Amino acid sequence: MKMKPFNYGVVVVIAVIALVYTDLLALTGIFGVTLQNIFVFFDTKILPYIAIGFGYFLAVFIPVRILQAKERNKQALDNFLKEQKLKQHANNEKEMTEQILKLLNEEDRI
Repeated sequence: MKMKPFNYGVVVVIAVIALVYTDLLALTGIFGVTLQNIFVFFDTKILPYIAIGFGYFLAVFIPVRILQAKERNKQALDNFLKEQKLKQHANNEKEMTEQILKLLNEEDRI
């Protein structure tokens, strides 16, 4: 039985949802006052810097990925066009050979 490819995007979304849910529970005080104070400090003082760093990472990473995808697509298109040209050339050569054989057969009949 063939297995489906593993989808990492779903795992990342579920992990982020679990972290946000845990953070919200801690901020409401379900885990106790001490952890509530720690999470308030973390969310107000440390988390913004992490978010800014993540934003800079995305600002650099996404354009690089887009350029790589464009280059990969351009190369795939070039390969496809080259293959089509070779097929067309082979087809033309086959037709020419058939025409030559047809003409030779007609000359042999005469």
